[in-house]
Amino acid sequence: MWVIGDSYLARAQSQLSTALGDKGPVQWRVRGGWTWSRYRPTLEALIAAHREPSILLLHLGSNDLCVMSGRQLYDQIVEDLLYTRLRLPNSTIIWSWMLP
Repeated sequence: MWVIGDSYLARAQSQLSTALGDKGPVQWRVRGGWTWSRYRPTLEALIAAHREPSILLLHLGSNDLCVMSGRQLYDQIVEDLLYTRLRLPNSTIIWSWMLP
């Protein structure tokens, strides 16, 4: 499992780690303030270093709402999720809803 996200996942990391228990190794890439622009470089680094995960959990985008239009963000998210599906064809992608 790979987890990529902003402060919401960073703050929840210890509880999520406990809840996931022995579900296998989890690669955490979470940090407060992250914007969607961090997603693709982070994804590429994970792909280069690790096997395809069974699950990819994302929580990004809320911090972008202050710096780009909702339409621009939507277009970028759709493009990157389609790209992710091509790069990780066997993974389940879970995108946690953004909070305004």
